Amino acid sequence: MTPKKSLAHLPNSVSLFLSSLELVWQSNLIQRLFNFTILSFYIVAITSGGMF
Repeated sequence: MTPKKSLAHLPNSVSLFLSSLELVWQSNLIQRLFNFTILSFYIVAITSGGMF
């Protein structure tokens, strides 16, 4: 039994949410968002540190 078939008996919204979450995870969107957050944090730290 594949994971896709086991999702069939769940409510439509839940299976849709899980499949979209799987797509987001596969596209490395979370990794990019995490990297962007760290990058922006470093930029803010450097620019605010340069003012003093």
